[in-house]
Amino acid sequence: MATLLTSYTRGTAACLSTVMCTVRRGRRQPARRLQLYPPAGFTSRDHLMIPHLTPKQVTHILSQNELKVEIMDPGPVKYFESNHLASNSPTEDQLVEAKCNYTTGQLFAVIDGHAGPECGRAVKQRLLDYIAVSMMSPHTLETVYNLLKDSQHVDIVKHYHKHQGESRRYMLDINSRDIAKFVQELISTTISWDEFSMTEALQEAFVRLDQDISSSATPSPGSNLVNYESLEQALSGCCACVAHTDGDHLHVANTGDCRAVLGQVRGL
Repeated sequence: MATLLTSYTRGTAACLSTVMCTVRRGRRQPARRLQLYPPAGFTSRDHLMIPHLTPKQVTHILSQNELKVEIMDPGPVKYFESNHLASNSPTEDQLVEAKCNYTTGQLFAVIDGHAGPECGRAVKQRLLDYIAVSMMSPHTLETVYNLLKDSQHVDIVKHYHKHQGESRRYMLDINSRDIAKFVQELISTTISWDEFSMTEALQEAFVRLDQDISSSATPSPGSNLVNYESLEQALSGCCACVAHTDGDHLHVANTGDCRAVLGQVRGL
């Protein structure tokens, strides 16, 4: 029988347990007991060498990354809470929360990295800027574009909390360059604010960032040089789920298998 390391929720201990499962093939065949085998080289005495965790130790492991942040800015969200338990190091998953500096919205995102942390880190640092820009009025786009021309970096959003695993400085330069191009194109293609669509704005932000990450990993015309870190971002990947709040409006966008769940606390 296989010996599995099973972890439980807070307040209970992680323990070693043996599992025997039953499978049924078709309606006419009787149930069979499926034998699970341990990894090669694993002996029946090996479990004695693995330390058992006390309930207190398990609680500490599960709660060490718990976070609660109060939001003092005007808006419907007064605080947010988060927690994560990394299954690898460095962790591939990211959190980011921010206020839009040029509109009244708030943005909250969960990012699920694949095949390494590089793409998730880039999306964490860049996606909220793209979304914030895509929701700006033509007049605000002109203002931001003039600032981008005069300065190498403009704070399009204000982050509520600085999480671990922030991207390197070179990402700020790439993001500022690509955001300036994106803003310029939005100015040239936006005819009237009356035609604004939140759905189209969110979709355009996701798609444009995906294109820019891919473009950064390809050689520039007349050169065979490739930025290695940009290449790592493009060769890995991530899913993302973003919630945007503005007054009593809530918009949720996702790509991949990240999802948001909306609930209500009754009796308050």
